[in-house]
Amino acid sequence: MKKMMTCIILLICLIPSLNAAAEVSITAEYGLQGQGKFDRPIAVTLTLQNDETPFEGELVTTYPANYMLQTGQVIPLKLAPHEKLIKQFYMGSYPYELYSDNEKRFVQLYEGSVENGKKVEHFQFENRKPNLFEYETHVVGVFSYPQVAQALQKLRTIEKGRLLEVETYPLMTADLVTDIRSIDFINTIVLTDPLKMIEQDQFDILIEWMKQGGQLVVQEDVTFTPLASYAALQATGGTSEISPTQLTDFTGEGKFTNPMSIRTSELMPKAQAIEVNGQLIAAKQKVGSGMLIQTAFSLTDSTLIEIDGFANLFAKLIDFQNKEMYKSSIDDEIVNQVVPVNELFPAFQFSTWIIISVFALYILIISPVIYFLLKRKDKREHAWWIIPTISIVFSIMLFLVGARDRLAQPQIQQSAVIKIGNEIDQQYFTQSLLTNKRGDYTFELANGIEATAYNSRMSNRTDFQKGQWSYVKQNEFVMKNVAYWDVETIVGKGPIEVGQFKLNMTNDNGILTGTITNELQIDVTDVQLWTGTNFISIGNLKQGEKRKIEEKVPTTLLLPVAQPIMDYTAPTPETIDKVWKDRLNALAYSTLSTEDAPAIIARANNVPLGAKLSQKAQVTSNVLIVQPIHDVLTNLSDEITLTNEAFNMSYSETLYGGIKEQFNSSMQDVYLAPGTYDVSYRLSLPIQNMAMDWSSLHYKTEHPIMRATIYNVETEQFEPVNTNFSTENVQSYLNDGEIIVQWEVSEGGNLELLNLPEITLKGGRQQ
Repeated sequence: MKKMMTCIILLICLIPSLNAAAEVSITAEYGLQGQGKFDRPIAVTLTLQNDETPFEGELVTTYPANYMLQTGQVIPLKLAPHEKLIKQFYMGSYPYELYSDNEKRFVQLYEGSVENGKKVEHFQFENRKPNLFEYETHVVGVFSYPQVAQALQKLRTIEKGRLLEVETYPLMTADLVTDIRSIDFINTIVLTDPLKMIEQDQFDILIEWMKQGGQLVVQEDVTFTPLASYAALQATGGTSEISPTQLTDFTGEGKFTNPMSIRTSELMPKAQAIEVNGQLIAAKQKVGSGMLIQTAFSLTDSTLIEIDGFANLFAKLIDFQNKEMYKSSIDDEIVNQVVPVNELFPAFQFSTWIIISVFALYILIISPVIYFLLKRKDKREHAWWIIPTISIVFSIMLFLVGARDRLAQPQIQQSAVIKIGNEIDQQYFTQSLLTNKRGDYTFELANGIEATAYNSRMSNRTDFQKGQWSYVKQNEFVMKNVAYWDVETIVGKGPIEVGQFKLNMTNDNGILTGTITNELQIDVTDVQLWTGTNFISIGNLKQGEKRKIEEKVPTTLLLPVAQPIMDYTAPTPETIDKVWKDRLNALAYSTLSTEDAPAIIARANNVPLGAKLSQKAQVTSNVLIVQPIHDVLTNLSDEITLTNEAFNMSYSETLYGGIKEQFNSSMQDVYLAPGTYDVSYRLSLPIQNMAMDWSSLHYKTEHPIMRATIYNVETEQFEPVNTNFSTENVQSYLNDGEIIVQWEVSEGGNLELLNLPEITLKGGRQQ
């Protein structure tokens, strides 16, 4: 009896352990080594740790992509006892909801499936708060020599008045840097590790990062690496020394006690040399909006690092001016500009003659037919219910005739910009679904496509088993419980293959001649050459068609695309097509803003995009294909005149940071708050590379509350600019393709329109 009681008690004690669910702890970390910037892309790393009980289920992330985008991402889990699992993905920025509530969870856990399983109400969760720098902070990231970072801390003193941080990160390995968004917040990277330790994928990320404005500093010959085409220096063998006195004079403030050893190097074509007493110590090569900086001295030389002037020397190499300030993401552009137009489905359309015929038939049936039929049958007392019934039947029939397309199948409107690249074409799209019945709708996603739901109701979603919601699981985007005749929208991006335009063109003193061949996989319409704010029409091109062109370029030179003027008013049925086209042009500009080049654009309506509804639907498509142009041969014998449109104009306000390229090239009037503005006028790379002799520079300001000064690169001082400034000594003000101006706007600038100053640069090709 005692043994039986003992067994029963033992079984009772074992029952809880037999039925116990696994306890999973989840830690969320943000950024690279816990660092990032406000309003910039950031990595999310989830670390899951299981206890001694196996767990099988699904994890759902509900982080917002921005204030109007949020989608559940379903991650299948199968954790063995004590197993540790790491998952990483990226967001557009750190969620504002976590600023004030660090305990907030954007992660849900389900035993079994998210659709039918049991939601885990209690699990350990920790948000590790990142260190986020201000948007305008210049971050110098040292990979991965901490002594260099320690020596460069002095930069914060040298560049006083500027937000600047110097941080150390581990070796740039494949598991640390997996995406350009990992290092998006870093302005300058100092790569002290041997380049042979960097993998191809990381080189690809670094190149794209430089194209978007990053500065990469390396100490090795890169001609045998994937950076070869961007090389600034090539070692030729041998070494020499630069004396402490020469280094002290070069830096101005740095103190040197030991000579610096440098490798004898050759300057590569188009690179900008940095010399001390005629000896080459470093060089810069433009890479898109950024640059590669190569040093002829060792960045890890302990005798150099320990010298007080090391940071002063380094300050001469890199550009701390934040030319790229606040810039909205492409997702934001789609949400704010394209989606509101894409969700406007056309209203029911009826034929006037059909309506007249139906009413005539209705009157005919109701009046003589019904009357005489009931009179003949002697059943006129039934008219009270027959006439209303016929009215209802006719109304239903009339509705079915007008709505037959929408009742038969759902409708989809899609808008997209496809950017053709050298290796990978990229699509940025939105698809709006007008439902014909209540239920679930599934979109199949092509490989590499990222998709999110545009839906303000998604915010603060905590239980995905109740109400309307959406999620991405493997290669499917699922919308759950969509209401009858509701409009739901997807925003996505990812790779696509469509072919390209083959261009063979020459610009001879502003006359563009040559051929363009449509080597795309589709026919296109409304092909245009986009230069500055001008669009040169070429016409329609069928697949494989070749077209000769001979067009006059309005600005003589082909200019990088400039932001087009856009109508922000609500579209009407008469203007919807134009507004739709303008919004896609603006989105295309966002995708091309780092290319510093003109482009060719074309329209298409039969491109299969990255998200396809699994059931039959009526699809309306509006796709803009854009391809930057980098290889037009330019012959100039005449003098040319460049105006505002030829410059990439950016500014930053001393007090509040700044906005990248806030001004359109064709804008004339703006509102400016009182304050000091640092303004940059930068020539595009193609113009810089043309070896021009500039003969005159004019700068005209008209408004009395704006006072301008221009930077003299020889005296390193700002000089006052009269109302109509003019000089033939252009090289005193043009440095590395850039002219720097300061505006002082007095009180009243934000109350009235200011005329933007006019800049004019004249010159001809070097003979």
